[in-house]
Amino acid sequence: MRKIFSGLLAMLLMLSICSCTGTGGGGGGGSSNTGSESKVSGPLNLIEEGKLKIGIEIDYPPMEFFEDDGSTPTGFDVDMAKALAEILGLEPEFFDTSFDGIFQGLDTYKYDIVISCVTITADRAREMEFTRAYVNNWQALAVKAGTPHITGIDEMEGLNIAVQASTTSEIFIDELISTGRVSCTVHPYEKVTQVFDDLKNGRVDGALVDSIVAADYAMQDPGMYEISWTQSEDNDAVVEEIGIAIRKGNTELVNALNDAINEIEASGVLGSIKASYSIF
Repeated sequence: MRKIFSGLLAMLLMLSICSCTGTGGGGGGGSSNTGSESKVSGPLNLIEEGKLKIGIEIDYPPMEFFEDDGSTPTGFDVDMAKALAEILGLEPEFFDTSFDGIFQGLDTYKYDIVISCVTITADRAREMEFTRAYVNNWQALAVKAGTPHITGIDEMEGLNIAVQASTTSEIFIDELISTGRVSCTVHPYEKVTQVFDDLKNGRVDGALVDSIVAADYAMQDPGMYEISWTQSEDNDAVVEEIGIAIRKGNTELVNALNDAINEIEASGVLGSIKASYSIF
């Protein structure tokens, strides 16, 4: 289920490239990267011409994870990033980075973009640019299979809930606690794999994570994990939109990436990548 049918994807991608008339832009105007010209170059203001440097946390299945060899990155975001880079005529280069510090790498010019299941939020949009959304997401609560289901926010009262630090899951549960909606003990972890390890070992009652991730864990190991609740079941829930983060002011790269996303969507490449990782 995790593997791309490489022949089909390559054929769809080639058709997409043939239909693309350029590297996009979609709008004029100069970049506001004043004072940083020595750190970026070319029409897309890249750190290194010919390369698209990508910040990513490669431990977040099915969006990004390592192949069985432990060193080759794969996953939905990885495959999409490669498809976008090929359309733009660039070589993708991935930088595995802890999510709690991943956005700092944009400001320090470690990489050009972040593709790592990043939710577009108002706070983040003040600090960086975003492309259009390429997938939607909700918050979800996973529990150990066979344990009582937690069917609503109120039922988290008094429980131990695991989250990945610095994610929208942590933001979501912190807001519930600060507004008095629920009182529970939150356990933040650096990696989502640690979240599910402690859920499996019974150290926490539930794992609050992206619905995309919860669905993948439940699908890969249905005897161990179940989805107990999803945010979409709440009447006041607002869908989370996932996009690509770009250094503030680099509108040229934003426009080029948006054009490329539109290309792979229209050609069917994006849909094929989603289907290969059971993301719908």
